[in-house]
Amino acid sequence: MKKHNASHCAAIAITVISFAILVMVGCSSKSVLEETPESATVTVTASPSSIDTSSTSIIEARVTDGGVGLPGREVTFSVDPSNAGEFGDTVVTTDADGFAATVFIAGTTGTADISAAVNGTSITGSVGITVTENQQTGSGNIEITVSPGLLLANGSDTSVVTITVRDDTYQPAPDSTLVKITAGEKFVDIDENGYWSEGIDSLVFDANG
Repeated sequence: MKKHNASHCAAIAITVISFAILVMVGCSSKSVLEETPESATVTVTASPSSIDTSSTSIIEARVTDGGVGLPGREVTFSVDPSNAGEFGDTVVTTDADGFAATVFIAGTTGTADISAAVNGTSITGSVGITVTENQQTGSGNIEITVSPGLLLANGSDTSVVTITVRDDTYQPAPDSTLVKITAGEKFVDIDENGYWSEGIDSLVFDANG
């Protein structure tokens, strides 16, 4: 009876050891699958690539190997010089297609060299952003879009001007915010060609001086 129990215990021990080995092999295989091959590359883009201080740009990095996106890779974003701005998220994990994205908030004027590095590897990519001085006074941000952007001076053409006002945290300004709009210029189209002709048309008003 004791011999039977000993054999039974030995069988259980062998089963447990075998299971442990299988678990270890499984973990090891998973680790190998998640490793980033040395042939992988990182492509970094910025949209837009030219902004002013306190404005933002979407930074997107894609980790690929042979054109195929690599998911589950941690990407760390950095900027040189370090005071050029900051990121919404510094470390981002790539999605199913190998993309990792963050927001860059410009701090100083000049060229901001943004890099994206795959953690645990020497694989990096970079992109440059041009940052100019924000000409607005006060805090906040104003975005203006005009459609269409070209009008004939025929007294009937119209264009839709959309103005988006945001505060210093980039949130929409309150409904009561006062916005002053000044047109660029007004002139008499003497030659009736539909646009300003230097030396012919008569300038009535110029908001730019």
